[in-house]
Amino acid sequence: MASRDVNGVDAGDNTLIDVEIWKDETGKTVVQHLSEGFAGDDEAVADGAILRYRAPFLRVIKHDAYFDAFNIVVESMLNRLAPMWLAYTFAEAFVNDHANELTAHRQDYIEARPDSWDQFPISCESEKGRRPRQEDRMLAMPTLTLVFPDAARSDVGLMAVFDGHGGSECSAYSCAHLPAEFVRALNAHPSSLESSLQEAFERLDARLSARCENERWRSGTTAVAVAVDSKQIVVGWIGDSAAYVLSESNKLQKITRAHVPTNEDEARRVEEDGGQLLYVQGELRVNGVLNLTRALGDIGGRPMISPKADTTVIERDVSHYLVLLACDGVSELFSDSEVLDMIKSFVEKHSYKQYYDLSDHICQAALAGGSIDNVTCVAVFLRPPKDLWELLREDSDK
Repeated sequence: MASRDVNGVDAGDNTLIDVEIWKDETGKTVVQHLSEGFAGDDEAVADGAILRYRAPFLRVIKHDAYFDAFNIVVESMLNRLAPMWLAYTFAEAFVNDHANELTAHRQDYIEARPDSWDQFPISCESEKGRRPRQEDRMLAMPTLTLVFPDAARSDVGLMAVFDGHGGSECSAYSCAHLPAEFVRALNAHPSSLESSLQEAFERLDARLSARCENERWRSGTTAVAVAVDSKQIVVGWIGDSAAYVLSESNKLQKITRAHVPTNEDEARRVEEDGGQLLYVQGELRVNGVLNLTRALGDIGGRPMISPKADTTVIERDVSHYLVLLACDGVSELFSDSEVLDMIKSFVEKHSYKQYYDLSDHICQAALAGGSIDNVTCVAVFLRPPKDLWELLREDSDK
């Protein structure tokens, strides 16, 4: 699909854009995004002694170093409210620049955002909520080639939500390294998104488990990811984060089934693996500790806490409009119909040109509805946002 269909920008055959003129779907130039993000960053003069420490990521294992650093830059940019595409572009340039020990310099032009980035318009938001720490992470790569130029396919998008617990180490690590493992698997199996996603989760678990052992991490994370191209929607998940698909029938269907102790199949597996299910303050938990039966990390709970991902494949057609990924701060608080009503409410009050604020609308509704957890949401448009607006507004007029 042409970029003009999505955000009114048509780069044509240009390979370079003027960062002071070209605007993205938010109506801002690259210079404006960066200026707003880094405003007020001048180093303040300290009144007293300055305590300095050696950051943990300086001790990183070599094979993890690149994408650990990449993800730190992405998180910093997102915290500064930069759009996802600019965060990835800036992180790639920044890490490569410092990895090669090049001298930083100002340039008037940057590589254009590739048209393939707009093949799956995205909306992303993550809020700390009432929790003291933000342990959720998210990733959204409508095309892999912006970060991985050697990826076998530019027509595949990868989006995911990670809901961490006991710390953010495992969720941050998973967010940083799942894309690279997926690209590695996709290059080996370019015709199978499902096999690639399954293999990526397996390799991610092996790497993360080794890191947990070395660093003595005791945290864990759920994961829900979608790999999508023009023919298939492949969802993989571990834990209780959810994936939904909105179709032409005006129905929002939850695709995932939570890996929790109240799931009879999961409860049976936990007990077969030697675990116990105990009620703690009215909630069923594995060995009285975790209210999940599957997670990445949590190596002290193995084998009862399984890292194995479930996957499902949906053959795409024109009836599919939207994929929504959400942590349990959204999915446990609202029914499927209530989530659909939130989408309809946003469509009624906003122009389709503001599609990128949909996830923020859902997260704010979760916080207003009483969620005390971190809340994270990633929406993936399978058709131009304008089509979804027309569908839902036609339905509201009936």
